[in-house]
Amino acid sequence: MIVPSPQRQPMSSTHPPFGRPPGVKFLDDRTGIFTSMLLSAVIGCSYFLDRGHDDQRLLQIAFLSLFCINALFRKSNPLATMSSNRDFLSWSVLAFFLLGSVSSALAMSPRHAFLEVAIFLMLFLLALRIAEEVAGDSKHYVPIVLKACAIGSALYALEIVVIYLTALALRSQPSVEDFTPGFSNIRFLNHAQTISLPLLVLLCALDKPGWKAKWGYLALTAFCWTLLFITAGRGTFVGLLAGTVGVFAVRGKHASAFCKTMLLTALAGMAMYAVFFTWIPAAIGLEPFGLAGQVVQRTAADPTSLRGPLWTRALELIAAHPWSGVGPLHYAHFAIDGQLSAHPHNWILQIGAEWGLPALLCLLAAIGLSMRRLVLTASRISADDHGNQNMLAAWIATGLAILVDGLVSGSIIMPVSQLWIALYIGCASGWVMSINSTSQLPRQPRLRRCVNTVLLLLALAAVVIGTGSDMGSRGSLGAAAAKENQGRNNPRIWINGYF
Repeated sequence: MIVPSPQRQPMSSTHPPFGRPPGVKFLDDRTGIFTSMLLSAVIGCSYFLDRGHDDQRLLQIAFLSLFCINALFRKSNPLATMSSNRDFLSWSVLAFFLLGSVSSALAMSPRHAFLEVAIFLMLFLLALRIAEEVAGDSKHYVPIVLKACAIGSALYALEIVVIYLTALALRSQPSVEDFTPGFSNIRFLNHAQTISLPLLVLLCALDKPGWKAKWGYLALTAFCWTLLFITAGRGTFVGLLAGTVGVFAVRGKHASAFCKTMLLTALAGMAMYAVFFTWIPAAIGLEPFGLAGQVVQRTAADPTSLRGPLWTRALELIAAHPWSGVGPLHYAHFAIDGQLSAHPHNWILQIGAEWGLPALLCLLAAIGLSMRRLVLTASRISADDHGNQNMLAAWIATGLAILVDGLVSGSIIMPVSQLWIALYIGCASGWVMSINSTSQLPRQPRLRRCVNTVLLLLALAAVVIGTGSDMGSRGSLGAAAAKENQGRNNPRIWINGYF
């Protein structure tokens, strides 16, 4: 998490980090969590778009652009969090984006390369802004954000229930895609679940025992596990398992409540799947709904699900272009000759092949230092502070889940999972800032504010230049659109992109 170091930048808050400031409205754009709540709403809306991936991308770009435009007129710029904190973590992040810009300038299609750098930068700035908001009162604000996300998940779950009941009433055999409406590929939903599931588990663990709403959150979380079993998302399941085991290994008994909730909701979800999606369909003469029964067969036939050629091509690109890479977004172009995927399904190989090994090392350093700072926050939490202990466990588990799942998926480039990751980083970083009593950011000198403004304008310009000429082809999807886009410079951010 990118937060000011308490040793280098001691700062005092005008209110206790765990007491709600009197008179503060959480939707106040100046003192509340307006951006956090708006992002939660955008994520929820992304699940209900008719044309899936491309509409989700359009919504994401529109939201990020509006966020950056708003940041131009704010006295407090999110980049102050980085530019005011001159430690190795901050320099690693800054070097990562600088090297990405160099790689983009040297790429075959600079306007497409700069497009992905701009999207990554906007997401990073969004996470910093959320961190600034949440840091004001993390103990009060984090549950509000989680509940807003839960509302979106509940509405999506209701849609799945309607589809399920309709299939039973008509005695028709639904496909697994029928249970992932709004997503062009079932794995895109799984990428989002890697982040959303542990955050829902955190919401369950934070609620006071005996509160009626807690049982609703537990049921919702269990149903989300059921949806994971229906789609048989192995990467997500392995990521969540690694996160749960990892946080228990690091935190022990302090993470036991979170780990138990994760395990119990997973078992409840498995039971739901067995009863409602296997036994009941069989009772009326239908095959089980979903892919869970095929997991063993799929894994035995091809453990990597044809990812071997993707990884091999990425390694070839790294060997040929070790310093600057082939350019962000360009793996898709260099893999098109073998009809390979638009990305290598591995975040390490993707950054290494596209951004270059120096940029990858900077990113790895930033991630390692962030996780270390997160774990070290434990020393500031008392053993009987169960709320903060559960939050720390959730942040560690979710971070590990994202890193592990990303080794076999494209979670870092899909629009919905990108927004989820930004929300996670923002909430976790804001929580760390509040624990370290660094919830207020310093005022920026005029020169630094000018530099920040220029960066925001460049990011907006890169998005406009990189997407403007491609908007006309967004009206059609599928095989027809793929044929239409042959020979065009469609970036990978679209479902049929080649750059």
